Amino acid sequence: MGKLPRVLVVHPDPEYRAMLHRLLVAAGLRVVGEATTAGGARVMLRECPTDVLLISKCVGDVAGTIREARAADIHVLVLTMGPDDQFVVDMMLAGATGLICNCNLPELPDAVRGVLTGNVPVPMELVRGVMEECRQRLEVQDPHSPWVRLSERQREVMELLRRGYDTHRVGVELGLQPATVRAHVSAAMHKLGVRTRAEALAALASHEAPRATDVDEVLPAPTSPRSVNQIPLLR
Repeated sequence: MGKLPRVLVVHPDPEYRAMLHRLLVAAGLRVVGEATTAGGARVMLRECPTDVLLISKCVGDVAGTIREARAADIHVLVLTMGPDDQFVVDMMLAGATGLICNCNLPELPDAVRGVLTGNVPVPMELVRGVMEECRQRLEVQDPHSPWVRLSERQREVMELLRRGYDTHRVGVELGLQPATVRAHVSAAMHKLGVRTRAEALAALASHEAPRATDVDEVLPAPTSPRSVNQIPLLR
């Protein structure tokens, strides 16, 4: 009999991790470790020989962890909580080899074995939305633009910041809470590989924003300039 597939489980909830552990072991898979955060997962990936990383979307820098795992030739299954087309496409672009919804957990052992044999598990209920999200992203004028790395909402947020809107005004225009705006900015920074909002805007400045998020016709420019003191910090 061949060796058991080795799985690293990453989820913030201890009871949920225990349930995943039991499910995988009962199906003849080997859980080589558990982590609660993306940072902890990256440490364990370097220490524990792993075939498949099973990671929740709620543990921090999931995309960065996926990229590190794939660089080490480790397959990645992402646990999602339901339809979230932007997140699914983001994870696939980062290198995820499959996704599984929490509602489909009985299929998890087959999904783990599937990625090891070249399958790409994606729940059927997500396929239509994922295809539409991909179509929208292909509408960017420059396929090599950094804008294409961002989700639709992240592009909307960054485009308004680029025009001089502050966090509060962006939230008002897009119907988002300030904390949500800051979360989108932080996610965009991760995808662009930068540390600050200013660096993110600079990375985007030399490329034209995608047509799909061109909001010139519906949103006016800010009516008054901001002072430095009015620019809120990300944290």
